[in-house]
Amino acid sequence: MAMTIHLLLPILVSSSLMSFILQRRHLLMALLALESTTLMTMIFAASIYGAPSQFNIIIILVIMTLAACEASLGLALMVIMTRSYGSDSVKLLSINKC
Repeated sequence: MAMTIHLLLPILVSSSLMSFILQRRHLLMALLALESTTLMTMIFAASIYGAPSQFNIIIILVIMTLAACEASLGLALMVIMTRSYGSDSVKLLSINKC
């Protein structure tokens, strides 16, 4: 079981990073892909260190704290963008308005 997790988690992290790169239309989808990347990184860090120890718990808490800060900042930016531009489309953020 542990060997399967070690083989599967890098694939999940890379697929969530690829979905983050490919989400170019809507900011909400990019934020969701970024959250899945953070979650997979946390699970990967927890599985690498094995048995629960004080260092393992600290690493997981730091990653979860950073994920919560990232989520709140991303949602705040999306609310500001939606109120300003009327949509969460990333195309609207372009400086070139040709």
